[in-house]
Amino acid sequence: MRITKTGMVLCSLYLIASLGCVVWAQFISDPKGKHIILQMPVVLQHGLLLAFDATHILRNMSWAGMYLVLGVPMLGSLILVGSLAESSVSRIRSGASALNKSL
Repeated sequence: MRITKTGMVLCSLYLIASLGCVVWAQFISDPKGKHIILQMPVVLQHGLLLAFDATHILRNMSWAGMYLVLGVPMLGSLILVGSLAESSVSRIRSGASALNKSL
């Protein structure tokens, strides 16, 4: 697997959104609202842990630790998605060019 531009763009968007949520949460005085905003970047990964009944991993963990445990694998999966997307597009393009040559 290689790191592609699409993967880097996806990772950048995720990191910008995560950083935006953390900064936004610092300006919220309501504790419940702050908690909701802070969990937004990792809610999908947390849902996956809930599905596998593995949320005990996150007990007594700080937000920074939770972001590391859940966010870093997300970056890896976004790089994988970007690589798969670019390879699919290149296969479609090569198939289309081969089809054009045969016509």
